[in-house]
Amino acid sequence: MKKIGLAIASIIAIAAIYYYISGSAHLSSRMKAHVGAEMASLQTQGFSVEEEISEQKEHFIITTDEPSKAAAYLSAQGVHTTLEDMEALKGAKVRVDVAYMADAYSAASFDIYPAALPLALTSDSLSDDDKKAAVLLQKLIDKKTFLLHVDVNKLGNGFRGYIKDIQEVIEDKRKITVAMKDLKFTGDLKDDTLSSVKQTLKNFRVESEDELITMKINHLTSHYILTGTTRYDYRIEYAIEEMSFSAKDVFDLHVENITMNSASNESNGLASVTVET
Repeated sequence: MKKIGLAIASIIAIAAIYYYISGSAHLSSRMKAHVGAEMASLQTQGFSVEEEISEQKEHFIITTDEPSKAAAYLSAQGVHTTLEDMEALKGAKVRVDVAYMADAYSAASFDIYPAALPLALTSDSLSDDDKKAAVLLQKLIDKKTFLLHVDVNKLGNGFRGYIKDIQEVIEDKRKITVAMKDLKFTGDLKDDTLSSVKQTLKNFRVESEDELITMKINHLTSHYILTGTTRYDYRIEYAIEEMSFSAKDVFDLHVENITMNSASNESNGLASVTVET
């Protein structure tokens, strides 16, 4: 699950870059120029970019080459990441398929998904179990299992999107089902910067065939709002209708109606955070 989490994290990190770079484009030609300029900029920020261009679409493969530069760049854009996170993603490839003016809403649409595992998961020094897990994960990547779709509107002040539904049975030492349904989001851009994101998730489930481990989350909502000029000025609201986690013959945890409100602000170079659950 940690390895799957890394793959999803790489998608979200690159998506956040796109939320930032797409704010000022109103027309297809301007959007193309803007995306091209930002792709060139990425190559000075710890990433390398391969490019394919057709009449209506562009395709990019982004590779994390220099973790320290990449971490600093993402942090400057408001993406919460660490050097350790980026070190773990060194060598990972993310593919971005871009379409322009695809519908009445969108100036540009992005399909973003991992294309290759990071070097840490392809090393010959991995244990046999880790090598098997890497092979299974690469198969999921090859099927575009972890795909994020984003549409940026024609006014350049908002976006919407979703993560493709997941329904996979992973067979290793035992069969494990991983399922996710209806993860959708909308957001606002202000002055070319992400200002708010709302997210909903219908359900997420991981369970083994022998019920040794089962985890379920039903009906999650979240709302992120930027309240100031720094990435530490924000408010987050979460709500989960139902969550359960069980390990057969060991314990069974079931929680309903979880809420969390968190507020953060920066003053004189110090961040203050309040969390209420």
